[in-house]
Amino acid sequence: MKIIRQTRKTLSLSFDKNAELIVKVPKNISDRSINEFLEKHKKWILEKKNLLEKNNQKFEIWDFFLFFWESFELKFYKKRKFFFDGKYFYTNLEKSEDIKKELIKFYKKEAKKYISERILEICKKLKIDFNFLKITSARSRWGSCNSKKNISFSFRLILAPKNSIDYVIVHELAHLSEMNHSKAFWDLVQDYSDQIGIWSYKENKKWLRQNHLKTNF
Repeated sequence: MKIIRQTRKTLSLSFDKNAELIVKVPKNISDRSINEFLEKHKKWILEKKNLLEKNNQKFEIWDFFLFFWESFELKFYKKRKFFFDGKYFYTNLEKSEDIKKELIKFYKKEAKKYISERILEICKKLKIDFNFLKITSARSRWGSCNSKKNISFSFRLILAPKNSIDYVIVHELAHLSEMNHSKAFWDLVQDYSDQIGIWSYKENKKWLRQNHLKTNF
C-alpha cells in the first residue's frame, strides 16, 4: 500500500497495474483518520483487489468525499450533474475540476443551512445574540468575530465532526464578550461548552489543528 499526501480535499483509493493499493489523502490529515477511512472501506478494497487480480486489469480511481467527517463514495450517474442522497455522492461529470466546483457549491449550501440553524439553537440556550452571520471561503481560519458582533465561518467547517463545529461556534460566540484569547476568554468557552454539552473543548481544538483542511480547495 502506498499513501500519497497531496493538496486535496478528498481521500481516494485506486490500484496500480501491480494491484498495489494507492491511497491519496489531504496533506494535513492524521494517520488515525487515514486508518479509520481504510477500515471503513476494507470490504470495498478487498473486493476490488480480488477482482483486479482475477481479471488482471487496472482499476479506476474512486473518490470519497468528506461530510461531517464521514467519507462518502462518489458514483457515476448519467442523469444528473451532481447530488448527494445521504449514502453516496453522484455525478455525470468527468473532469475533476468540474466535480470540484459542484462539490464546493454543495458544501457552501450545506454549511449555510446547518451552521445558521445550529448557531441559533446554541444562542437560545446561552441567552446571547450576535448581529450578522456569513459563510465564507476562508482557508486559514475556521471562523472569526469582529467588534460589530458579526460572525463568519468557513464553509470548510462542514467537513468536520458536528461536535467540533459546535466548538468553533462557541469559540466565536465567546468573542462577543472577550475579543482576545485571555484566561477569561477560555473560561467563557469552557462555561459555554458545559452549558450545551460539548465534550472537552481542548480536544476539539486539538482535533481541528491536526486535521485542518485549509489548503485543499
